[in-house]
Amino acid sequence: MFMQFTSSLSTLEIMSSLPLAFQKEIVAELAAEDALLIMARGLGLRSIIGAFLQIYSQPQNLVLLINTNAEEEVALRDDLLRSTNVGQGGAYFRSITSELSLSERSDLYRYGGVMAITSRILVMDLLTGRIPVHLITGMLVANAHRVSATSTEAFILRLFRQGNSEGFVKAFSDQPEVFSTGFATLEKTMKLLYLRKVNLWPRFHVTVTESLESHATDVIEIRQPMTKAMKAIQSAIIDCIDVCLQELRRSSSAIELDVEDFTVEKALFKSFDVIIRRQLDPVWHRVSSKTKQLVGDLKTLRNLLGYLVSYDSVNFNLYLETILATHNPSSGSYWLMTDPADKIYSTAKSRVFLHQAGYTDPDDPNMLPNMRPTLEELPKWNILSEIMDEVELEMHHSPHSEGLDTVLIMTQDQRSCTQLRRYLSTAKSNSQTRGKPLMRELLHGYLRWKSNMKHFKDNVVNTKTTTQSPFSGKYLFEFCAEM
Repeated sequence: MFMQFTSSLSTLEIMSSLPLAFQKEIVAELAAEDALLIMARGLGLRSIIGAFLQIYSQPQNLVLLINTNAEEEVALRDDLLRSTNVGQGGAYFRSITSELSLSERSDLYRYGGVMAITSRILVMDLLTGRIPVHLITGMLVANAHRVSATSTEAFILRLFRQGNSEGFVKAFSDQPEVFSTGFATLEKTMKLLYLRKVNLWPRFHVTVTESLESHATDVIEIRQPMTKAMKAIQSAIIDCIDVCLQELRRSSSAIELDVEDFTVEKALFKSFDVIIRRQLDPVWHRVSSKTKQLVGDLKTLRNLLGYLVSYDSVNFNLYLETILATHNPSSGSYWLMTDPADKIYSTAKSRVFLHQAGYTDPDDPNMLPNMRPTLEELPKWNILSEIMDEVELEMHHSPHSEGLDTVLIMTQDQRSCTQLRRYLSTAKSNSQTRGKPLMRELLHGYLRWKSNMKHFKDNVVNTKTTTQSPFSGKYLFEFCAEM
């Protein structure tokens, strides 16, 4: 039988491995009493969760880590194995997925330790009694901001508390803004987690400020302006947002909404989607289809503003064409019919290629005739290349020291990481158009997509189906005719 609250190492030993003073204080505070930990982003939440994995990674415990994805589990496992304090404790951290059989899962439960388990499997094992609830040492709930009244995690915690009143629950989140939207969101989440205490650690916390200031680093900010075409697209997108907001104000007058929040300035922030849905959710059943479409259009347009500076010109143009491809003229997006939308599409296309009669690409004999590639690169790519050249030159003239010849490039998401990896691996040195090889490759992929779409259109027309396809109509394939 598992013992409750048995630690592989003392909390003090685990705390000593954390680099920052406020992280040590957070672990001590949360280890002493169950609570919901809400931290600001970038303060090392993964290190905090990893500390508790170290504390409970022993066979005497049965601790379940829920609400994590596969990528987070891999990162936590790697951190645990690299830890100098955990010893053999890393052997007691397991991931339970659908790939394991019923008998294998039962064996792991008896083996003990910390287990990252999917919510679907855990619910099934709890309901069937495959995992004895009264023997569970406790629950670690990651991404607590995602727990809602209808979520599987909330149901899991209810089953856990009904059969185990002594086990601990420790919840973690680094998205405080989620708890500030809606009515009593934090209070509702606390009830779902069966917790009475919340630990708040903002960036302006005294201990956090002192820790960060004592480990200050030199930061050099480089701001690269957008190209003329990108500025034109940005301006046109904002105009489209304004048009949609005007239509939304008119269409929402019948349901008495507060339209003071419906401004272009507020529409530029991610929280705008939450603001609109918070007002519309109580009357969503009375909202017209036009209003619902406008709400979706505003989210699409706001996403376009972000994609403009993160997507390369080819993929940005491709994304725009997929929007057009799924557009239904009878009940589609109003903004696509406006002049600013036409400017968005024409300018985005001009960043990729121009139609020029009689033009033949001297660098690429496989390029379509009458097409002159422009292939505008993202401005930040060139800046990154220049910085990498400076770093390489500095390393060349500096005495070689182990561990000082590595450059870490941090990106917002995996897509940007893949994009930069391809760019840096194919970039031409000492060239104003270093990304030309990558852009050429992307252009050929775009042309293949266009060709496939045209073939799809021809097949739809030839089948003469009586059911209207969502991918039919002149708006769907008018861009293919240009090719």
